[in-house]
Amino acid sequence: MKKIAAPKNFSWQALKRFQTFNHLPATGVLDEATLAQMKLPRCGFPDLGEFNNTGRKWPDTKLTYGFQEFSLDIPAAQVIEATVKPVSPPITASI
Repeated sequence: MKKIAAPKNFSWQALKRFQTFNHLPATGVLDEATLAQMKLPRCGFPDLGEFNNTGRKWPDTKLTYGFQEFSLDIPAAQVIEATVKPVSPPITASI
């Protein structure tokens, strides 16, 4: 097991929690297996919560969404444009 140097402000307790959550040996050592797990794509949910990391994927990768409420300070079209524009490839949104 190869140890990897950690930054000065590194939290060993957080590393142990990460290892436990991902079913790795909770050694507190930043090893190759832990680093490999850290490099995997993430789902966007916090690591700590009321769910389990089961490794399952959504059956559909084409996500859709809609807008329900808008600010009175910004026109709805401007909000949608600012939200959709950065996404590549372009997606469509509905109100």
